[in-house]
Order: sequence, then structure tokens, then C-alpha cells
Amino acid sequence: MVGSSATPPVPSAFTSSTPLTPALLVPDTNLPPNTHVAGKVMMLWNNLILKDSTIPRITFCLDKKYRLDSNNPPPSNPYTYVPSPGGRAIRKKYRFKLTLFHSEWTNKTQPAPEGEKAEKLMERLQDDTKSVEMRKMECSIDVSGMKVVEVRNTAGRYDYEIALEGVGERLMQYEDGLPQRLLAEIPQPSVAPPWLEDSPPAPSVPSPVGSPTSPPRPRAPISASSSASSKFRPLLSHPVPPISRPLAKSTSTNTDVGNKGKRPSTEVIPDDYETEGSDLKRMRRSEPDVPEEVEDAQEVGEVGLVPPDTEVVRTVTQLGPPMNISLSTTLPPHGPDSNSPSTQPPPPRQATPPSQESPSPSPPSPSHNPEIPSNRKLSGSYSADEIHRERRSEDRAHRRNLLQGSQSSPTPMVDLDEEARRNARKDMEARIRAQRLEMQAESSRSAQVRMQGVEQLKRPVTIAGTRYSPLDSLVDKSTANVIGVIVDKTPPKRIQATGDMTMSVVIADPSRHAGDPARSEECVVSIFRKTVDELPTRATVGQVILFRNIRINKYNDKTKGNAYSSKGGYVENTWAILHNGKEIKLANTRDMQPPLVRQEVDRMVAIFEWWKGEGNAVDNPEGGSSAGRRVSLGVGVQRPELTFDRVTGGIFFDSTFKIMHAQYNAPRAPAYELYVADGTCSHLPLRNFHNVNVGIPVNALYTVAIHDDPPEEEKKIFQHGNVVTIHNLRGKMYKGELEVAWSEKPTEEQLAKGWKRRKLYLLDKDDPKAKEIERRIESLKRGEETNDIHERVPISDIIPQNPPPLISRPVVAPAPAIAPAAASPRLATHLGTTHTNPIDHPLSTIAQILANQLTCNKYRLHARVKSLHTRGLQDNDTFIQTYCRHCRSAFKGTWCKSCNDTDGKKAEWRYRFLAILEDESGEMAVIVADEEAAEFLPPLPPYDTSTNPNDIGKTKRRRKELSDQVENILLGAKMDGQRPRPIIDMSVEVYEVTKKGSEGSILVGRLFGMTSK
Repeated sequence: MVGSSATPPVPSAFTSSTPLTPALLVPDTNLPPNTHVAGKVMMLWNNLILKDSTIPRITFCLDKKYRLDSNNPPPSNPYTYVPSPGGRAIRKKYRFKLTLFHSEWTNKTQPAPEGEKAEKLMERLQDDTKSVEMRKMECSIDVSGMKVVEVRNTAGRYDYEIALEGVGERLMQYEDGLPQRLLAEIPQPSVAPPWLEDSPPAPSVPSPVGSPTSPPRPRAPISASSSASSKFRPLLSHPVPPISRPLAKSTSTNTDVGNKGKRPSTEVIPDDYETEGSDLKRMRRSEPDVPEEVEDAQEVGEVGLVPPDTEVVRTVTQLGPPMNISLSTTLPPHGPDSNSPSTQPPPPRQATPPSQESPSPSPPSPSHNPEIPSNRKLSGSYSADEIHRERRSEDRAHRRNLLQGSQSSPTPMVDLDEEARRNARKDMEARIRAQRLEMQAESSRSAQVRMQGVEQLKRPVTIAGTRYSPLDSLVDKSTANVIGVIVDKTPPKRIQATGDMTMSVVIADPSRHAGDPARSEECVVSIFRKTVDELPTRATVGQVILFRNIRINKYNDKTKGNAYSSKGGYVENTWAILHNGKEIKLANTRDMQPPLVRQEVDRMVAIFEWWKGEGNAVDNPEGGSSAGRRVSLGVGVQRPELTFDRVTGGIFFDSTFKIMHAQYNAPRAPAYELYVADGTCSHLPLRNFHNVNVGIPVNALYTVAIHDDPPEEEKKIFQHGNVVTIHNLRGKMYKGELEVAWSEKPTEEQLAKGWKRRKLYLLDKDDPKAKEIERRIESLKRGEETNDIHERVPISDIIPQNPPPLISRPVVAPAPAIAPAAASPRLATHLGTTHTNPIDHPLSTIAQILANQLTCNKYRLHARVKSLHTRGLQDNDTFIQTYCRHCRSAFKGTWCKSCNDTDGKKAEWRYRFLAILEDESGEMAVIVADEEAAEFLPPLPPYDTSTNPNDIGKTKRRRKELSDQVENILLGAKMDGQRPRPIIDMSVEVYEVTKKGSEGSILVGRLFGMTSK
């Protein structure tokens, strides 16, 4: 067949779509709707923004083969293409270059000027690009409406190269059936139609009701019997509800029963007219103790009927958008004679409204309503008519103008002033829209310039013969020149062995910077000198420092720099510091050879501007170790007093709390570890190295570290049960857990300004703050969460329960304890099994599991992880292996040589390691691997077959980081060099494995059904 291809069956998402044929590939034309192309993704542009444009896009190549007629190839006009009967089918290779733009970021449309929408669009484009890059396989993509930019006949690897461009969301489906939407639209909030915003509010014109002194008006009859007593007011006795402004009226001879006292809508209300509603309200206010009698329905004979020849004026209201004429004919009457041929035509319109004629006075009639008292002071009420007389007269004048301006025809009036205001508003909106578009374009250009500048800072540069390397490219056992911003520093100290003085600074640049304080990605540079005056002690956080000729070594799998002291009177390394982004200070002019040039200073200023753009504090006098998202209020600014549930990493604050447990560690650091509570529960995991249990939830017990040994008078305050207020606390994240440290010592700059050591205050038990904290802690012990003192939420599902004892013992009433006894260790709250039903899944011990001869079997147990071990491949010191889905085995190297998968399509990373479990009864080894491990361990990155040394190094570092996280999850994060090894509620599957060449079998356990909480 001509124009066909050897592609797999059409995916389910494109069953109703037409495949793209070569006959449709005509330059400068758009492809028809409901069209798709199937092929293999071969090339992808990682740069979203090309050099010739500032509009981001996704660009990739799709390869496809077509079978064409050799005698009659497809011409440019698809309608004249006729296959040759005697031609033979030949294969032609087509390469489609698809360029996709987002519908909200094209040459005509730009995102919001605030930058949030532009950033969100860029993130979505990057995610779509990564998803396409990860799955380079056969796929089908919707190409409806895409423009054929170029069709080129080449003599190289491909016969034809086709360039297609399109805008908007595109559906893509891979050969494995997984659909994906590229450039998905961002949902917009619903808006009102323009006619609703432009329409003015319609005034309400209430229907007047007669006064109590006028004769009683007849009411329409009620179908119910008169003998049936009713305590409800008849429907027609209520006032007519307010309606919108009348746009037209119709007249007809209506014989229906009506109210003869009701005036037409065109009648003007007199100034001295008093409505029935106002009198009723006055009577209710005057005589609140006298109940109002509600009369039953009147007899039919008492109701006055409207004569047949009486004209009844009915108001027509508009129920649609403004300026929309929905009623254009006269409404017919509703009476029984509506179909009679004797119906009179409507009379001509009067020159003057009926309200302007002298109305005939109506004789007064007796009323059954009580009299209104004449003394207002005795009655204690005033009528609404007297209080609002002036405003009511203004409303009447306004209604008179509206009623006089209404027309009898349904054509609405057009207010020239309103039309002018509407046009002016539209012009203003157009100008504001143009200004926003210009601001957005300027913001986009500025963002692109900033991104390009940051990318330049990530690359090495050579200035005046000196090469400066980014921090992520430092190599072990080499000499380097670096520039970075100071994010932390340590005070000077003396080395006992050599007598030299040393201090360390932590520096960062765009290539190596930890936005999360829990990660320590920055580079540490240790400086050694003979005296303290030679050290950069005046350097502060936020200043940029330039190092020359520092020695790079590797420590804890991370590169660090060392600036050693002089050798023979000559110092090989030196530095320069940029203060406030303007002033340069050199360590020693003699050692700075060659001298600094303008380009080096410009690069230091660029890094300084980048650091400010990251939202970090500059020249922070507080110092500290939490760089990145640190919140520093500066010198002399009072810090907020927060409860612990509002504390996150990298902020300074004041707080009041109760000491639940005090751990004294001196002379080791930290000197004190206070386990405190203020009655609030944190949403972050908390640090609890010593497994302290005081009877409250684990997310309500916080750790406050005091690194230096405090004075003797302060040690008396750090006692169990005291309520203390401490200033200048600092929250930080350590391996994903929150801990608090007290920054009690002032920095050198603060000492120079007269600052003293921070103080703490002991509160009396009768203090209101202390009572409130005690009340909240007692609520926590009862199982209530007290982050909001006005709302109590049970948290029984949050507090992990202690495991039941394996052996039942008689219950003995405990004797009164003098000191609190040590609590049993609690179960891990971050990890556990999904099989928690005690009836279906009872607890077992390791000894019982090993003694059971029944296999295969599944068990639930409480045990610790004693150790972790890698398995399988050589030269692999991590818990992650490369796995081939086709061969179902792990392999060593870049690709699986068994199936020769050089593209790595069937390769992936998998957790595969051994864990030694222990409890009181024994030990056993279990396998943690494959899908069961992926359920509760951190997600793994996609497999990359790149041979670039930088990519290989990044992959190794990432695998090492993930292995460290696995140890923290199963063994617990280190504190003072020890891991807590928490007790975990886990489920194990046990089965027998027979080795090849041996008669016996071994018992193997495997973790399953685990989940992270």
C-alpha cells in the first residue's frame, strides 16, 4: 500500500484519529484536525529557549518509515496524487522535527508579569521534556492543526526531513499504553460574562400599600372554605415584593380579579403618602405586648370585582442581559374574556401620568387595628417614617425620575453618560492590559538574563591567566582557585600539635549550594596561619571571598579546601573579601600575585548579586550554621515569640516551654539536651536521640541543644518541671528531623557593639503562660491535640501504641514511684507494616519464625535492624543495583550485555540489599529488594546511560545519598556517632531456596507490605 508504514496497531487513544500520510506534508499549510503520527523518539533538545527567540518550547525528533510508490512519489498537491498500478513499494525514512509551544506563552500571549505563572510554565515545560527524554520509544502524538514549516529532501541518513510547529496541549501515547499530555493547560478560574459586569444595578420599586385609615381594600378570594380557620396570613395580603427597573409595559382588557386600590407602575408616589407597611411596623414597635390578630380569608361577596372595560397596566421586567429585547409584543389579557372578539384595543398613551392628576380623596373607615400612642417617650418607639423622612423623600424623587423616564415601548433607553463611562472603562482596561504585557515581557527578559548569568557562574573562567573553578568541579589532590559566598564560619582555635591558629569558612556558589539547611552541600575551606591576626576573622555571612592556590582534599566523600600556612616565609595561598558588594579587602598585597583585575572583582560582585537574589541574608551578624533559607532579622530587631508547632528550619525565634527531661552531657557537646514541650504538636519529624518518653505524643516533644556548658546559676534553671522563657533560639533540620539550638553567645560584631550573652527567665507556676502550657500538656496526655486552644481533635490514630506483651502476666497495681521510671521503647512512627490487624496478623518472634517448619509463610514481628549489607555485584558499596527488566537480573556496567540493551530502555535502578533483624529471641537475615523496597524507601532516579564523566559522578553521588537515607530510615539518624536503631513493626515472608549443585535448602526471609508514614 502506498503511504503506509510498518507501525504497530493504533493506540487506544487514537482509534478515532487519522494517521499522517506523506501526501499531507505540503509546506506552509496546516495539518487537518484529528490527525496523529506514530514513530520513535530519537532526539530531544534539552534547551527550552533557543538563541533566536525568548519563547520557551519543546523540540524533539520522531523517526518513521513509509512505504511509497517508486514510479509515482507523492507530489506537493495531495489531491492529484494517484498511485501507479505497476509501481513497486519502497521504504522511505522520514524524520519529523516537532516544535511545541505552550498556548499561554507564544509571540502573541505572555504569562502573568508577577513571574509566578512564568515560573510555573517553565517548570511544566521542564517536566514534560524530562518525561519525553526518559521514555525514548515508539509513541503516537496528536499533530492536529500543526503547521508544516519545511519539507526537505536529503540524501543523507534520512530521505525527508519535515519541520512541524504547533501550539497548545498535545496527547502522546507510548507503545506500552501509557498516555501523557504535553503542555497541559493551566486551569483558569471562572469569570462572569462581560454583560453582567457592565450592567448597572436595577433599582427596586416597591408597590405602595394603603394606610390603615383608608377603607379596607378587597382581597382576592381563597379557594379554601371560609369556615376553615387559618392562623396564616393570606398570600395576597402580603406586599408585592421588590422588582427590577421596568423596561416596557403592556396594556390589555383584563377581567381577572385585581386590587382596585393598587396604582399602576407609572403613577408617581406622593410625598405625603404613608404605606401600610410603615404603619404596621410602628404599631408593632408601639405595642409589643398586644398580639396582632390575623383575619381569615374574606368572603367572595365582599371582594370588589374589576369591570370588564377597565384597563389593567402590567409591568414587564427584563430577565436577560442588558440591551437585550426579549419582549416585543403586547401581552394578552389573562381574564376569561381574553379570546372574546369584543376585546377593546389599548387606549392611547396619556400626555401626563395619572399620578399628576388630582386624586379623589377616599373616605376614612374604621379600623380594627389598635391606636398608635401619641406619646413617643412612653411607647419607647419612633416610626420609620419620622426617622427616615428626609431619605425617603430623596428616594421618591429618584424613583419619580426613573418612572418618568421609562418608555411604553420595549426598546430600552440608552444613557449617554453611562455609555461614555463604559467606553472609558474599556479604554482604561486596554491600557492596563498593554502595560501588563509590557511588564511581563520585561520581566521575562530580565529572568532570562538572570538565568544566563547564573549559568555562566556555574562554568569555569580564566582571568589574566588564573583559572577559577566552580565548587562542584573540584578534584581531589589538586590546587584550585575558587570564589564563593560565605554561608557559615567557625571561630579561631589553636592546634595543640603545631601551635598554629585555624578557622573554617563554608562557601557556596551557584554550582554547589544547599537550598535546604538539612543538606550540607557547600564547600568547607580550612585556613591555617601562625597568628590569629592573619586569619579572616572579620569575615561575616553573606560576604564573597576569593581564594587562590588552596589545596583540595577529600573528607567524608566530599571535597574541601585547605589554605596552609607559609613555607619558608612565602605564603602560596591568599584570599580577598568583598564587603557589602563594593569594598575589596586583601589578606596581604604581597601574596596576591598577580594582582586582582577588574574581571575578578566583577565575578565576585556577580556572585554577591546571585546570593541576594536567592533571598538570603547579607552580612548577617548572627552567624550560625543554617544557611540558605535562613531568616535573620538583623541587629537590634526583636524576634517573634513562637510556639514550637510554627517552627521550621532556618529561623530564629523566642519561646516559652516546660522542661520535661534534662540530659547533661558535659564535657561532651552538646552540654545540655533539654526535652521540652509547650503543648503543641509539630507537623515535622522531631529529633529524639535518647528515645525519651514522657507520656505525650512523639510529635509534641522537642529537643533544645545547649552546646556550651552554662554558668552555675543557669544550671539550676535547667531542672525537670521548670517553665522557662529563652530568647534567640534557632531551628534547624538535621537529616530530615527538626531540632532546636540556643544561640546564646553574641558574635564578634555584636560584642563590639556592646551586646551581652542572651538571658533566660524562669517563670512562676502561677504565671498565665505557665498555666496555659500546663493545661495544654495535660490535654496531650489525655489524647487531645492542642495546637488551637479552641479546638480539640483526638489524635489516637497519630500516637503509636505500644506493642502488646507476647506473654500474658497478671496485672499488679504499681506502687507509688519516687522518680519517673524509664519507659519502654516506642515503635517507630515513620515506618511500619500495612498488616496491623491483631487477629489476622498476630505477632511472632524471630525464634518462632525460625522454628516453624511450614513454608512458605508470612509473619508479623517487632524487631530492630541490626545492620545493613550490600549484595550481589562487586565494586558496589551502595544498596542500589542496576536491573534489567528483560533478563530479570542485575548487571554490572553501563548496559545489560546479556540482551545488548545499549539504549538502556529496559534498565532501571532497584534497591537490593540484606538486613539483619534482631529481637530478644534471636537474629535473622531478610532481603529488602525490588517493588517491596520501593514502597517505603525514597524514590529512585531514572536510569541514565550517559558516558560523560560528570554525569557518572553525579549518578554515584546520588546513589550514595540515597544509601545514606536508607540507613537513616532503617537504623535511625546518627547522634553523637551512634544510631538509635528503633523497633519497627514489620511483616516478613519466609520461603526456602535450593542452591544449584546442593541437596539442602536454606531459609530466606523477605520484607513485604511496608509503608512510610
